[in-house]
Amino acid sequence: MSNLEKAIQLINELEFAEYFSFMENLVGKKAELTRLQKIFITGKTDVDFYEQLKVLSKIILKENTMKEELDQIKKLIIQTDKNKVLDALSNFIKKYKLTQGESELLNLQSDYQIFQRDQIRGVLSAQEASQKNSQLSMRVLNLIELLGNSSGNTAIISGNGNTVIQDVKVEKPKTEGKKTILFLASSPSTLSRMQLGKEHDQIQDNLQRANMRDFFDLEQQFATTTDSMMQSLLDKNPYIVHFSGHGTNSSGDTNSGGIYLENGSGDSQLVNAKALEGLFKLCASHVKCVILNACYSETQAKAIGKNIEYVVGMNKAILDTAALHFSVGFYKALGAGRSVEDAFESGRVKIDMENINGSDIPQLLKNGLVISV
Repeated sequence: MSNLEKAIQLINELEFAEYFSFMENLVGKKAELTRLQKIFITGKTDVDFYEQLKVLSKIILKENTMKEELDQIKKLIIQTDKNKVLDALSNFIKKYKLTQGESELLNLQSDYQIFQRDQIRGVLSAQEASQKNSQLSMRVLNLIELLGNSSGNTAIISGNGNTVIQDVKVEKPKTEGKKTILFLASSPSTLSRMQLGKEHDQIQDNLQRANMRDFFDLEQQFATTTDSMMQSLLDKNPYIVHFSGHGTNSSGDTNSGGIYLENGSGDSQLVNAKALEGLFKLCASHVKCVILNACYSETQAKAIGKNIEYVVGMNKAILDTAALHFSVGFYKALGAGRSVEDAFESGRVKIDMENINGSDIPQLLKNGLVISV
């Protein structure tokens, strides 16, 4: 006999003292249990009381089952590779139809794929691999804790003889007027390796220390595919979209140039300028600025600029260090409350201050026209 069957049997047999003793050993809804126990003690029981007991039993036992499943997933962290852990978490979220944790799970799956690929390619030292693995494990544990907390978001609604279970939606608080910066990164295994994680961390660090830090949310998508790029743009309604990765020449043909995303195998997939123009046309109502921090991306910037007010592109190949410092300078100014045009100039100045060639490579377009040379 399952716990739920036992609880319902005790209710049907009116064995309430034994029922409350049994349920107190399980997790969840202690306040609701105490409330109903007081009703039982006073003798003010009715049909709705019995229904509330049955509903409460289902809630508590469901939460108890979820806790047990998450505890089992925790054990997998040290017993097996993280792919199985992440698959288990994905199945858990789908099984219980949870919304909290979905975004972090997707980011974890993407970051772990990059980590595995870097290990295979031998680009990480033993110390770097160990640190990265520890960071991923900590993020998995934090996600499990988040999912455990979300399992208790239910309430009993009763009255007029009707008792139902209702989900309580717990949403992340948002600052009024907060703007989302969407960082998209792609470094396909078939192309040269880039320090995309370092660029993201530098942007995040500068925004967190900025005076205007409470006005921006930084969202990230690594190992970006065509599907994840489109989904993120449509779901997150970003104010600024920052792409970091590889670009290619157009040779005057809007269909031959573009940016490289990843396919399902981690190989490169070219998205041409015409496709980018169409995608950002769909997002023109909320995207203010697009930054293509990729070599040979000026033509793509011009295509996007047909629908987006500000676009940054590179008119030729740019050193990774120069591209990194441009980003740092740009977000330092943006975080200080300066305009997009000032932030662009700040990015160029930062390249010069580091005594690196290439400050003339970033180009700023406003309404499709280059306003910087």
